[in-house]
Amino acid sequence: MEHPAIFAATLGLSYPWQIVSLAMEKESNRLDISIDFVGDCPTTCSALTAQGRPCQVERETWFHDDFFNYKTFLHIRAPRPLCPNCWIAPSKRPWLRPGSKFTLVEEIPT
Repeated sequence: MEHPAIFAATLGLSYPWQIVSLAMEKESNRLDISIDFVGDCPTTCSALTAQGRPCQVERETWFHDDFFNYKTFLHIRAPRPLCPNCWIAPSKRPWLRPGSKFTLVEEIPT
């Protein structure tokens, strides 16, 4: 199994999420993982369970201070469908399941 597959499985990624790049710096004990979604806006409106198109794209950075013994940054390109009947519903973030310890960062910790 390749590194991206191991990290994708550990993060709980499945379609439409995919790892597009991975950079590991052993000297600085840092891991950067870039995650994107595949295809059109793949999520559904949480209120109507109907496709919420069109879609905005958000860029987010999530941090974990000890993921595989590395300070880890997830650089996310995430879909956010625009539902004409309710509100903007965010897509689910599988790396945020209970106990994951990832936090959204405003500034990159050093």
